[in-house]
Amino acid sequence: MGLSEKLSLNQSMGDRETRDRCETAKPVNNARVLTVQAGSKAVVVAQCEALEGKPAASINWLGSVGGNHSTSSSSGPDGTVTVKSEYKLVPTPADNGRELTCLVDQRTQDQTWVYPVKLSVEYPPSVSIEDYDHNWYMGRSNAVLTCLSNANPPPTTVTWTAVSGPLPDSVVVDGNKLTVRKVDEAVNTTFVCEVKNKLGSTKNQITTVVIGESRDTEPRCLCVAFVGHVQTETNGKTTDSPLLKTCFSVQTSESEICGTNT
Repeated sequence: MGLSEKLSLNQSMGDRETRDRCETAKPVNNARVLTVQAGSKAVVVAQCEALEGKPAASINWLGSVGGNHSTSSSSGPDGTVTVKSEYKLVPTPADNGRELTCLVDQRTQDQTWVYPVKLSVEYPPSVSIEDYDHNWYMGRSNAVLTCLSNANPPPTTVTWTAVSGPLPDSVVVDGNKLTVRKVDEAVNTTFVCEVKNKLGSTKNQITTVVIGESRDTEPRCLCVAFVGHVQTETNGKTTDSPLLKTCFSVQTSESEICGTNT
């Protein structure tokens, strides 16, 4: 091959590479999450874009959430294509923090572009009251109720009240915890916990019942004395036996001896 032919071939290959570069363009990809409120209608919760690619990119989504996506595209004057995809679902509190991943494929990319986002769903508080053990006996110290809540954004206030009126003097409140320093008849009432955030407030309540004595879980013993005496005669000598006392468990169905004293 002569010099002129080699030059002609190199020029042809260079022109082809130039045309290839002009006919392709790597897209600029991005994805973002939209903060939404829990509700009953489908709304856009995430968006993904492949901007000014040539040829057009394809966008897919990967995740364990429900819902579906829609994709649109628009062409630019230079022949590039912008592709946009929106993911919609009916948002619930359980969806908050769940992961959704955008996948972009295009010929100029060495590999699939992968971008995960975490859903942001806001919702008013849900409230429960824990730690009541149904053993608030007279004179008990430091009986506790705890108000638990789930909300996004986090609660701004937690308030304890009593249906019967002002909180009893023996009650101390520290945030979401209510402590009865000493149980008496005044706490024989219904306590209400109210939790608020910017989306609203939610209440829950519990009725506490004061009992006369502790409902122990530890075995207790009942001691029974047998009144009387027993006479024995040895070598012509009569002896009286002492008073007998036997202890039994009162929390078992059998007469289990806890201890025996004479």
